[in-house]
Amino acid sequence: MREIFNHAAVSKPMALILWFCSMVHAPAHSAAPGFAKATIGGDQLRLHKDTIRPLANLNFDEKNWKIHLKIAPADKRLLPTAMRKGRYFTSKNKELLREMQKSWVFVDSGGDMTTVDSKVWFTQNKKRVIEFGIVIEEGHEGIQSPEWGWLLPASPGQLAATLGKLKRIY
Repeated sequence: MREIFNHAAVSKPMALILWFCSMVHAPAHSAAPGFAKATIGGDQLRLHKDTIRPLANLNFDEKNWKIHLKIAPADKRLLPTAMRKGRYFTSKNKELLREMQKSWVFVDSGGDMTTVDSKVWFTQNKKRVIEFGIVIEEGHEGIQSPEWGWLLPASPGQLAATLGKLKRIY
């Protein structure tokens, strides 16, 4: 905290707020995933959030993986134009699953989305391994996870770009 107080660009009240937030959100030895950390470099105060990769621990090299996307009727009209013709999409394509694993990088919003009716889930050998509520509206994307809460894509448009490659079933 002394470093924050000694920095000319940050007032003492702001330094106290930053110090308090860092104590509440993260233990001294490490930052909790998804929580903000304040650092000062040069003359700028920066607020960093850890990224979350929800698919990182899945081994798509093993057999029988599949992604499923089910769009709720109320969400259908809000989808990107290319996806509006379907309600259920799926794929077993390992290359696509690996692409999702790499590109699905999220930032914790710090909250939860109250109503998310559309779902995306991954199965292996017909058993659900992981599931999220999902919003894929033009200009607004994210996933709701029971473990992490509401996650926003680190790169806008990443969900629509990868999910747009799924095969429409109906």
